Amino acid sequence: MPTTNPIRRSRCRAFTLAEALIASVVLSLAVRGVSGVLMAAAGNARRMSDYTGAQLLARSLMEEIVAKPFTPPSNSGSGGSGCHDGNNDRSTYDNIADYDGYQDTTDPTTATTRATTLTGTAIDLGDTGTFTRKVSFEYRNTPGGPAVSGGTGNFGLITVTVTSSSGDTVTLYRLVSNVSLSRVN
Repeated sequence: MPTTNPIRRSRCRAFTLAEALIASVVLSLAVRGVSGVLMAAAGNARRMSDYTGAQLLARSLMEEIVAKPFTPPSNSGSGGSGCHDGNNDRSTYDNIADYDGYQDTTDPTTATTRATTLTGTAIDLGDTGTFTRKVSFEYRNTPGGPAVSGGTGNFGLITVTVTSSSGDTVTLYRLVSNVSLSRVN
């Protein structure tokens, strides 16, 4: 009897078209999910950068304001050096009330509108967006009392508001008081 060797065929298993389509759909959903998380993280990082820049600008301006005297110096003459008088040059302000109404817009990408300290030193914000700073000052007779018109009162409330280009706002408040010194002989 003749013996025959059957030819053994090895079957190579390959992906079918349906399996390949299912795999590509699953892969695209996974990539889409990961990219969504990465985009959200990038957006949060940008908002935190804007918030940090706004805080830095608000604190810097607030410290500049509270470094000024509460009342104008006695040798300041008739005054007229404040923002309400059309003067936006902060270096000429001689008291806290001069900052009332002050506003500027800063853009770190342009040298002419870069945020600066009173001495002219640029505040490095990296490449964050633009910021708008606004200041208001209100005289008060008591720390918790209402605003007093007429520019009198022994207390004052300074409000510095900084708004970033993304619309986030940082507002700082500081209550200051008039200090009078008297000498007893």
